[in-house]
Amino acid sequence: MFRKSRFVFDKIDTSSCKGVLLALQAYLDGELDEAIARQVAVHLDVCEMCGEEADVYVELKRSMMRYTPSVDRTVVERLESFAERVVVTEGTTEEDIAT
Repeated sequence: MFRKSRFVFDKIDTSSCKGVLLALQAYLDGELDEAIARQVAVHLDVCEMCGEEADVYVELKRSMMRYTPSVDRTVVERLESFAERVVVTEGTTEEDIAT
């Protein structure tokens, strides 16, 4: 997953909606340093528009976490078998893989 560096967020104006919205996902993921996170939290408390945007992100994240795709076991077994064949290269034995 791509993560923005803290350096980038240190330069964002967290008193503006634009700055807060740029940092919002990192804030919700707990990726901001404490000082910047506090500034974003203050803005979200006083700005209805940004607060609503944060609520949408939180609900979307919850919804995605509830989704559990079904996995076809035969596909997983085929992938595992393929991976084992790829790992066994010239000079590598089954015993090497097991250790």
